[in-house]
Amino acid sequence: MSGQSDRDHPTPHTNAPTHRPSSTMSRLSDRTSPPPNSTPSQRSTTSRGLSFLSSLMGTLRRSHPRQESPPPPPEDLGLKTLRQVYSQYRDIDNPVDKEKQLYKILPLFCKNCAKYSGHELVSKFPEAFDFAEGVSLLFVRHVTQLAQASNPARSGVSLLKYFETPDDTDAGWNSGAGITILKAIHILANGTEALVTSMTSCNLASILVRCLQLFISLPPQDSRSRSGSLSRTNTPPKPTNDQGATVELQLTDSPETSKRKNLERLLRSVLTCLLRNPPAVEDLVRCSDVSLLFGVISLPCPAHNKMWRKTAAECLITICRHSLSGEVINFIHKTGCIMFSVQNIKTCTETQPPLEVVEMFSTLFCCLKDSADFSQVLLEDFSNGSGYKLLYDYLLRLDRCDNEESRAAVKNLVLLIQNLVFAGFLSLEPALSDPGPFQDRTFSISIPSGDGVSVRNSDVFQVLQDAFLKSHSSTLGLAIVNALDYIFRKDQANYFIVQDHHTLSMFLEKLVERNEDVQAHMFVLLEYVMMELNYVATAELTSIGLLLTMDEL
Repeated sequence: MSGQSDRDHPTPHTNAPTHRPSSTMSRLSDRTSPPPNSTPSQRSTTSRGLSFLSSLMGTLRRSHPRQESPPPPPEDLGLKTLRQVYSQYRDIDNPVDKEKQLYKILPLFCKNCAKYSGHELVSKFPEAFDFAEGVSLLFVRHVTQLAQASNPARSGVSLLKYFETPDDTDAGWNSGAGITILKAIHILANGTEALVTSMTSCNLASILVRCLQLFISLPPQDSRSRSGSLSRTNTPPKPTNDQGATVELQLTDSPETSKRKNLERLLRSVLTCLLRNPPAVEDLVRCSDVSLLFGVISLPCPAHNKMWRKTAAECLITICRHSLSGEVINFIHKTGCIMFSVQNIKTCTETQPPLEVVEMFSTLFCCLKDSADFSQVLLEDFSNGSGYKLLYDYLLRLDRCDNEESRAAVKNLVLLIQNLVFAGFLSLEPALSDPGPFQDRTFSISIPSGDGVSVRNSDVFQVLQDAFLKSHSSTLGLAIVNALDYIFRKDQANYFIVQDHHTLSMFLEKLVERNEDVQAHMFVLLEYVMMELNYVATAELTSIGLLLTMDEL
């Protein structure tokens, strides 16, 4: 009995090690492993179970692969590299080595930061303030050295080579890496106002404007470098096809011309970005370089340099629309920029094409209109410099020219004058003359709306009136009548603001001297006054009555 009992309840060996499976697979293997005294069939069944279990675990592993972290975006790697390289640059003590290293950083910065602007640029590249100051100082130093080392007459050419030569950082800064610096400055100029302030503290805006002044006097390119090897003075005969018809040559810009145009576009973009910020304009005022811009826009220049004059015009318009202040207006007034420009434009009316002169007036009028929101002083400067007399004389000069360009210039200049009528710091009040016995006694004049729709410049309005009375061509007469119609309809009070000028009645007295188009528009204007304004225009009706009495109509 005892033997049977011992077999049913075997006593464990105390020295045997305890086995604890370390994984789920191990525990499952222990459960399915055959006992030592199992039969062959039992061992075969157990093997099939293990095989099935292994297959099941493999499927589970494939359906749930191990999660790996995605690689960082390429731009993050580029910014990380940029910051590392810039950190190494800041540790360099030797000035020459430091400058070379900065030139190597510029392409990396342009590649990785060109798509950022404003606060995003500063957040992505926190070293932007220090970098902007270093790049600006480098640019100012090199441009100043070039201008001082060159013959004054050749300074513009030296600067052009600095910008146009292909970049070669190993050859040194004088080999044309200036265009890369300018591209980096362009990116930085799109940053925050604080970033622009750090750039302009070294007179960057002033140096760029002085470059513009030098470029306006650049000599023409060599005719041999023009595409197709054609010059203006020695043009070969045009080729003909098999039928004898002339074939027009399609010439493209030469590489040198393309480089110059690309530089102009980049410089214009950099300057307009900078000058949207008051600190950059304060830099120009401090260096007395605002007057340079007025000089560039109002002086004659050869045809190949007109693009630089347009850049100067864009700069002035940007200043007046975004960064104008009392300090800037006071500087323009004290330095006589407006009167100086008027005298320059007067000289240009004798020598320059009409449409170019109109462009000069356009830029000057933008300054006058925007400044009128702050002060009347620049409009007074224009008047004191005989600006309104110049407008009157030039309109009549164009009126005597019978060509397409002069007619286009007349229309454009009248449109500019029409808009200047609304410019003024002081409002003008409407005044109703004696309405006569036929006017409704309950009639009242509308209050001027202001906000750029009410007449505020009676001097320039008088220019339109006087020019119409002295004009002979239908082009000028019709343009002025259309301008008058636009002014009266812009604000119902405008007719009464200028009523003391007796404009409409004086125009009607000259009605018989005008063609049918001008006459028809004059009657439309009179109809507006009487039907839309509900005003009995006694003086105008009297003028028509006199013409009828004299059998002039």
